[in-house]
Amino acid sequence: MSTESDYFSNLHAFPEESALAPALAAADIQTWDWDPASSRMRWSARDGGRPGPATYQSFLGQLHPADRQRVVDAIEAALGGGQTLYVEYRSLPEAGTPRWFLLAGSPIRDRQGRVQRMVGICQDITDYHDAIARLRRRELRHSEAEALVHLGSWELDVRTGMAAWSDEEYRLLGYQPGAVRPSYQKFLDAVHPEDRATMVLEIERALQGDADLYRVEHRVALADGGERHVLQQGRVSFDAEGRPARLIGTTLDITHRVQAEKALQDSRAQWDHIMDFFEDAVYVVDLDDRVVRANRAFYELTGLTAETALGRSIMDIMHPHGEPVPCPVCQARQRRRDTLVTLEADHPDNRFGRPIEIMVRMIRGSDGEISAVLMALRDLTRTRATEDELRRLNAHIRLLMESAGEGIYGIDRQGRCTFINSAALRMLGLERDQVLGQPIQTLIRCETDGEAAAADDDALVFSVMASGRGGRSEAELLRRSDGECFPVEYSAYPTAENDQVTGAVVVFRDVTEARELNRRMDYLATHDALTGLVNRHAFEQRLRRALEASNRHGSEHVLCYLDLDQFKVVNDTCGHVAGDELLRQLSTLLHERIRHTDMLGRLGGDEFGVLLEDCQTGEALRIAQELARTVQEFRFMWENKTFSLGVSIGLAAIDRSTRNVGTALAQADAACYMAKEAGRNRIHLYQRDDVETAQRHGEMQWVSRLQEALAQDHFCLRYQIIEPTSGAAEGLHCEMLVALCNRGAEMIPPGAFLPAAERYNLMPAIDRWVVNAVLDWLQASPGVREQLALCSINLSGTSLSDEEFHGFLVRRIRASGVPAQMLCFEITETAAVTNLSAAIRLIRELKQLGCRFALDDFGSGMSSFGYLKELPVDYLKIDGAFVKDILNDPVDRAMVTAIRDIGHVMGIRTIAEFVESEAIRAVLQEIGVDYVQGYGVAWPQLLPPAGEPL
Repeated sequence: MSTESDYFSNLHAFPEESALAPALAAADIQTWDWDPASSRMRWSARDGGRPGPATYQSFLGQLHPADRQRVVDAIEAALGGGQTLYVEYRSLPEAGTPRWFLLAGSPIRDRQGRVQRMVGICQDITDYHDAIARLRRRELRHSEAEALVHLGSWELDVRTGMAAWSDEEYRLLGYQPGAVRPSYQKFLDAVHPEDRATMVLEIERALQGDADLYRVEHRVALADGGERHVLQQGRVSFDAEGRPARLIGTTLDITHRVQAEKALQDSRAQWDHIMDFFEDAVYVVDLDDRVVRANRAFYELTGLTAETALGRSIMDIMHPHGEPVPCPVCQARQRRRDTLVTLEADHPDNRFGRPIEIMVRMIRGSDGEISAVLMALRDLTRTRATEDELRRLNAHIRLLMESAGEGIYGIDRQGRCTFINSAALRMLGLERDQVLGQPIQTLIRCETDGEAAAADDDALVFSVMASGRGGRSEAELLRRSDGECFPVEYSAYPTAENDQVTGAVVVFRDVTEARELNRRMDYLATHDALTGLVNRHAFEQRLRRALEASNRHGSEHVLCYLDLDQFKVVNDTCGHVAGDELLRQLSTLLHERIRHTDMLGRLGGDEFGVLLEDCQTGEALRIAQELARTVQEFRFMWENKTFSLGVSIGLAAIDRSTRNVGTALAQADAACYMAKEAGRNRIHLYQRDDVETAQRHGEMQWVSRLQEALAQDHFCLRYQIIEPTSGAAEGLHCEMLVALCNRGAEMIPPGAFLPAAERYNLMPAIDRWVVNAVLDWLQASPGVREQLALCSINLSGTSLSDEEFHGFLVRRIRASGVPAQMLCFEITETAAVTNLSAAIRLIRELKQLGCRFALDDFGSGMSSFGYLKELPVDYLKIDGAFVKDILNDPVDRAMVTAIRDIGHVMGIRTIAEFVESEAIRAVLQEIGVDYVQGYGVAWPQLLPPAGEPL
């Protein structure tokens, strides 16, 4: 059996005699023989061609440089490994384009395996290469066309399962071209799992001959989690026996179309959703008057549904019984004219029996031609009701304006009056027709200091219109029609329409009486309400200025401290009313005996002070003797009784050595004490050791007694009932009062020992004793708790600022089990203002538990008005100084009324102290004070043992 090497050897040894020579020549094939040892090559002849290269080197020289190395590598691989040579290359032509050749051959070896020769063939394959290139170009154009329209093609041999996909088919199925071997399973893997069953079913129907052509829209699941929508079309071809042989088809990307259809559906759904929000019935009719779209309100109005309304003539819906003459709406629609028609409830063309408004609007396309008619029907029932309500509201506003006590008027941008209420006309003394349409500012602005009224542009109301922000003035004067000017509080606010200022509204209030009341309140803040003398606060201010003058200029002054002797006898014998009258008469006498540069003030109940400025001690002693003589000679008559008094006077010099006001008062007080110790009705000039003597004989005695009372529990509790003026049954309301009862039956009231307790910081201990005693008594008296609505406990200013006392109070209330809402703590005005932050903190802390608070002696210093908004109290206890003379003093009545008004505005109830008669109680009830307390209501009573009723 000959080998391939023998075949090539024989072929080249005898080319012309070979039987293959004609066939080789016809196929344009040359044979060649190469001797590697000599590098000589022999080539068979080629028709019309030049002879082949004689040597291996010349053969290589005819190769295209780009292919030369590849051919050398192939030849060496054949020589070294014994494999057959098979390589394509291009030649270098003398002219024209390179031609392609196929070089094939095999080495011939001797018995030892050494290569002797290498023989083979060389065929011109240029035409084959050109045909392949043309085919590839056609496939590329086809692939580009498929990619351009996103159309892929595929083929499946049903019998063998072999498949072929175009490049675009790969991409549409989510694969890279050539990345996987095409198959039916790979196709199904690419189909979305939810669509796979439908796809398989359609293909099986086609294979069974049920459908000549199948079309299925499905999704392709992409590797990134996305989806692609495609249209799959396929056709089955059958063999001669009717069995399915081949399945061919296309895949079209319809993702954009599906997305556009979804967007359109979403847009329509959004339109329907928006239209359904309208309360008006909105509907669209085509040019043949058929309803094509409508919202929910339309269906509710007509009682139809989308199935019964869409496509139906609007004439049948709105005029089911026809209409002899077209209604205005139908005329506008037929004439293609935009319009708005209102039909009252009784209009013959209104089938709904309610007032309605119908809008007709033409819908035009991009070419401007009418394509449909948009209509909207509005039920005016609610609108008419709103208009009626607006008219009622306007009438109500007019009534409120006419009922208001403040003057109210409006102006336009030019300052012309647009409206004015009766209160304003009454205060200005004008008639309505005198001001409406007139520049009202010119009419009512007051001329001051002989100058013309300010120009309109400077007026507050015009600056408000210019800035667009409201303003307020408390120093405005307006002129009445008789030329008289009066003070007002004046506010102006801009009015606007569509964000444009159109004018202003002015509100003013006549404050003539209020300013007079303020003047009186300022007076009372510095003067004693009973005697008209300056009070302790004003006296100390004047004394402070005198001290400053001494420090700056070296001037000398003298302070006199007067304490009446036997005054208590008048009070105890004839009562407080008599005592008050005595103080008024004596104050007048004393004031007449001092120099016009001196100051006389009431410092306490029966204590007075006289500041002698620029006065030597000798002159001061003379004046003091004159004052003492005046008191001794004074005779007080009351109900056929005659009383005589004495006075102890202490004098203290004021110079640069006097440290402060407190020092001066302490020295004068000590001197007064020494005068009393000397036998009363004496005058004493302060000496350096007087203070120590007074302390030792006076206050220090109280300190030891109070400490003993705390240690041995010698305090006791009394209570005083507080009653409502209305007489309503609210449960008992009482105030707890501490007293000292440590020596037999003697009971010492708090006024005697509390000043010493406050001065020597014993009040926190006494307050703790009172809190413990009250809570223990309430805890042990369940029956009393049922009848008691509120129990008031007094707290001192020292305890108010004591953080440890705060903690004690909270813990004690929680531990007692007594309902916190039953407890009310009273703090004085002075203590609250002096310890404002601590007071606010304690009040808020205890109010969280449920406790309530009362501000005691309210109005005594008048400073509490400024702080009242910051103190969240529940009750105001009106100072008794304003209450006891309320029957005769209009100022006291005005003060009580003012305090009551302020309390009620702030939601705070008022309690009047020192109510000593039914007549006073009746006046307080008339004013509107909520509660009363005093000897005319109930005397203080000793607190019964625990468990017994009050």
